[in-house]
Amino acid sequence: MRPIIGISSGDPSGIGLEVTLKALPAVAQEARWILYTDRQAFDRHYVRFGAGFPYRWIHSPEEATETAVLHLIEVPGATCPIPWGDIQKTAGERAIAYLKAASDAALRREISAIVTAPVHKEAIGGSFKGQTDFLADEASVRRFAMAFFTPTFKVVLATVHLSLRDALAKLSTSL
Repeated sequence: MRPIIGISSGDPSGIGLEVTLKALPAVAQEARWILYTDRQAFDRHYVRFGAGFPYRWIHSPEEATETAVLHLIEVPGATCPIPWGDIQKTAGERAIAYLKAASDAALRREISAIVTAPVHKEAIGGSFKGQTDFLADEASVRRFAMAFFTPTFKVVLATVHLSLRDALAKLSTSL
């Protein structure tokens, strides 16, 4: 039986759903994929980027079948049309809701892993450091790292990333 992997759909005004919909056909047979999203955001992106890839709305990970289809779980909460590229608090709230839903499913061991789509930290606001830190907080762990895997190499980051602006500011103050 293929593992169940959850995908948080990222910022609904960003590229997360586009990237997910474009990448999924290449890995569809590798796992049972569940996208945590909402209908309005998904429908808007699917029309442009779905390329006819099959999908099916389900209520829980237990309903994910072995069929190469994108399973979708509706994340409750306020939705509204968010223009592409806009930095909006509502978009940040939705991104966190998707991530939280996937995190909760992983902590209940309903899914084996989480793939995160891009979010906009400014739209989320507050003290949000990033999705890796968010997931570590949700799991109550202190030792964690961001990792990237491909068939030919694996990378675990040794440092926390900074925006280019912040890195240059730190560099200029240390000179």
